[in-house]
Amino acid sequence: NIRISWWDALTLENLQIYDHRDSLMIGAEKAYADFALLSLIPPGDPTIDAVRLEKAELNLITHSGDSLININRWVKELTQVFGSTKKSTSATRFFISSIELRQSEFALLDLRTDPITEGFDYTRLEFKEVTANADKFSFVGSKLGLDIKLLSGIEGNSGLKIQDLKTNLTYDPKYLELANLNLKTDKSQIKNYLRMDIT
Repeated sequence: NIRISWWDALTLENLQIYDHRDSLMIGAEKAYADFALLSLIPPGDPTIDAVRLEKAELNLITHSGDSLININRWVKELTQVFGSTKKSTSATRFFISSIELRQSEFALLDLRTDPITEGFDYTRLEFKEVTANADKFSFVGSKLGLDIKLLSGIEGNSGLKIQDLKTNLTYDPKYLELANLNLKTDKSQIKNYLRMDIT
């Protein structure tokens, strides 16, 4: 079910988008997007002003044999289909100014590596019961950036309860970086900076 209001707002119900390996990439009971139509038309960078997802499931997956996260690959393919006909050597770029998640699930999975069986498995992060507000979502090349203003939820693999997470997150195929970090759990608090290199 799709509703478009004044050509700059889009509401979708029962949304499901699968990636090139038939894994659910984006699903939502209700999705709302606010955008400036001209910002989606080349030659500028595709930008959406605001996205709100309710009872959503977001699975950002780097599959075995791939070099890009599935959503980055999808954006790149959309740009090739709907973008300029001129060949570009620059990296694929996509931006969302503001994101809100309500009663959602979020996974960031790197399936190119074996699971980490001892300690915290940062290659397979799966969050449940997520409520979040974030700004400055960006994909540039293979790098994902996101300024998380508020996030609470449960990391499903470890059972870690996140009471409050604020950070400037950068995810690259080679590392996960959390700058300006404030992470509160039931029994601990981590501040300032954390980086995990993926080998």
